[in-house]
Amino acid sequence: MYMIVREFSLWLRGNKGYSRSTVDNYCRTLLAFDEFLKIQTKGEGSINLPHTIRLIDVDDFATYLDKKGKSIKTVNNYLYGVKSFLKFCKHKGLYVMDYELISFAREPENKITALD
Repeated sequence: MYMIVREFSLWLRGNKGYSRSTVDNYCRTLLAFDEFLKIQTKGEGSINLPHTIRLIDVDDFATYLDKKGKSIKTVNNYLYGVKSFLKFCKHKGLYVMDYELISFAREPENKITALD
């Protein structure tokens, strides 16, 4: 698994120009998603087998994060990491689900209050 995460991180830095912090966050996201997949699929799913990742797995991951008390913004950041990983896999010529189907939660608008 670490080889694909390493390749992904190099692709993010070299091809996408992402900062070290963003790359680290996306790699942590992949590790969390991989653990989630292994638990959900009883060891049959993994990021090492990107063709096994289904939309329902991504949706279940978002629900799991929400139930753990993660904010909408944090859940969306995790989903962006998964989506970027699937883009990377497609770029590498691997068959993966259509990552455009991943939906993100709407974040509530910040209310601005003015002082009199």
